[in-house]
Amino acid sequence: MGDKVRYAQTLRKKVQQVATSGQKHRGDYQSQRHGVGVGIYNPPKDATRIKREGDGKAPAGLFALGHGFGYRDFPIAFPYATYNTRDFHCVDDVGSRYYNQIVDSRTIKPDYHSHEFMLLQSNFYQYGITVKHNPQNRAGWGSCIFIHLKKPNDVASSGCSMMAQEELKEILQWLDKSKNPMLLQLPKEEFDKRVTLGVD
Repeated sequence: MGDKVRYAQTLRKKVQQVATSGQKHRGDYQSQRHGVGVGIYNPPKDATRIKREGDGKAPAGLFALGHGFGYRDFPIAFPYATYNTRDFHCVDDVGSRYYNQIVDSRTIKPDYHSHEFMLLQSNFYQYGITVKHNPQNRAGWGSCIFIHLKKPNDVASSGCSMMAQEELKEILQWLDKSKNPMLLQLPKEEFDKRVTLGVD
């Protein structure tokens, strides 16, 4: 088996892990648990379910990956941020100039009334990757979309994708910023119908 085929098989495995992790709901890309997101492309004009702030839906589409993050340092080649205090916030207040951005509240004048802590009481954000959904930070189009650790008993997240810790750490170590990594996120049935990576 050549290097190209091995790489394609590895890529397919990792893309499928990210695209389907935590998404066990059936239906098309406009299912009850998915809304078409704003990423590399804008939503199609005929889309009836668009991802919106607070709707609990996972964005469907193709998205660039931003940076890795976690509660402690994790030396990798991919950009990585350590969020080890409760001062780091991801802003989900649609009226804020910092909407859909992670900020250090100690270094700005907060103008928001709603946010997510990047250091949780749980381990869900112990390792994660930011997803560039709504990259222009348009108010109300959705915020704070991550790939993060799975919740117990396969409890669904409110819009994010989830993975086991070892899987997520492996992907963080595998990511290469120079290759412009992306997340293709679709319900599994749509992924299987639409995506072909050239290997069996």
